[in-house]
Amino acid sequence: MATRDERGRFIKGVSGNAAGRPPASLRQRLQEGSPGIVEKVLQMAVEGDVQACRLILERTCSPIKAHSDPVRFDFDETAPLAEQARMILKAVSLGELPTEQGVALLSGMASVARMVELDEIERRLAAIENKA
Repeated sequence: MATRDERGRFIKGVSGNAAGRPPASLRQRLQEGSPGIVEKVLQMAVEGDVQACRLILERTCSPIKAHSDPVRFDFDETAPLAEQARMILKAVSLGELPTEQGVALLSGMASVARMVELDEIERRLAAIENKA
């Protein structure tokens, strides 16, 4: 009995796998063999296999997330944005502010600057439309 048509596709209603799925799927076989696999990986790690160590650590230990405490430094929130950016850079250069926090603050300031710019454009456009 033909299982494919003239273009090589399976004929509708005819299985390409007449024998069906094997009794034990790969997942089931892995689960049944997992105690032995785990023991082998643990043994390899104890013997110094770095990849085995890495595998175990990745699966059992959650990654450490960066954390930094709040920092105080000389900052005038009423100053123009460019001057505020200079204050942040100065604090980073003096070691008063961690670099990562400085980058995050400057990124936030860039977002604020874009919002201020959009507000200004919107205000000017409304004024032009009101004159017309």
